[in-house]
Order: sequence, then C-alpha cells, then structure tokens
Amino acid sequence: MTTYQESLTRVLDALAIGVKAAGQNIREASKANDYEWVDTVTVECGITEDLIGAAFVTSQAQVTAIVSRVMRLHELAQANNITLATSDGTKTGVMQMATRKVMGTSHSEIEVINAFANYFKHNDEWTGEWAKLPQRDKRTADILLAVGVAEHSTGILRQGVRAFGIQFDELPFFARSIRGWSNEVHRAYENELAGLGVI
Repeated sequence: MTTYQESLTRVLDALAIGVKAAGQNIREASKANDYEWVDTVTVECGITEDLIGAAFVTSQAQVTAIVSRVMRLHELAQANNITLATSDGTKTGVMQMATRKVMGTSHSEIEVINAFANYFKHNDEWTGEWAKLPQRDKRTADILLAVGVAEHSTGILRQGVRAFGIQFDELPFFARSIRGWSNEVHRAYENELAGLGVI
C-alpha cells in the first residue's frame, strides 16, 4: 500500500522533472543567438516558478494534515481534562516543533515550506509594501524576508528553494523534511502520553 509520504515524494519527483526540463530549455535558449531567447527564458522561468509553487502547496497539504491530527489530539485531551504540553496545539506551535531551522533563522523548515505555499497561493492579493500587509499575510512575508527573499523580486519561489540550500530540481527534499518533522512530533506526543499514563 502506498503511503501519503510516498505519494508526496512521487508528486515532487514529477514536479522536479518539469523543473529540470525548464532549466534545460533555458540553457539551450541562452546558447542561441536569436531574438526569441529572451521570450523563451521568461516563459521557462515562469514555468519553473509555477512548478516550485505547486511543490510547496502539495507539501503544505501534508503539513496541514499532520497539524490537524495534533490539534484534534489536543481537543480530545482537553475534553478529558488533560493539558498537553508538547506544544501549544496551534498550527504555528506544531510547525515550530521541527528542530531543523532554515539559514540560521529561528524558523523551522516546516514553517518556511508553509510560508512559501501561502505566498504562492495568495501573492496576487498582496499590494504595496510587505510591512503594511494584513497580519496573516505579513507573517508569511516576514518569514520570506527572514530567509533572504528580496521583496517584490522576480523568482521568489526559486529563492525559496535556495533558502534550503538545494537546487531547483531537488524538490523531494520537502518530503524528507516533512517526514523527519512528522516523526519528531509523533515521538514527542507519544512520550508525553506515555508519561501521563494515557497509552
């Protein structure tokens, strides 16, 4: 039986193939001495951004599924007069449980994956300076800025991949990061519940 993690890896593998093909098209167009090379590069860069954005959003779906399970666990515990302390039970709190941080920031890889997914889904709604965005969007923008993204630049999603220290076509990295975090979360809650005598 295929697990969701395996499915995520397969989807990211497929998106990575598309990114690699776009990169090859850019390299070939750059070698040509005709007037169309700029158009080709522009189109392929746009395709690369869309494929990377799809990778972030697909990865975010897995993050959200895990966070939702933890939030339900907190609700169930609270209904039984048990206060869990492994995290505060919020989406942000659970995402921050990941021990691996990005580029020496205080943001976990999971938070950064989530932020770039949100950017891809909502950036068309962003107007003006990022510092003046509504609070929800500003939190996303603040994470992007923290990992080195230049506000209003082109290639923001490619910059997002670089923040992880990987190449554009190494998208399955996200699945490995999520798997590691998921295991951390599982172990931490299992230890707490065992200590409470619940399991």
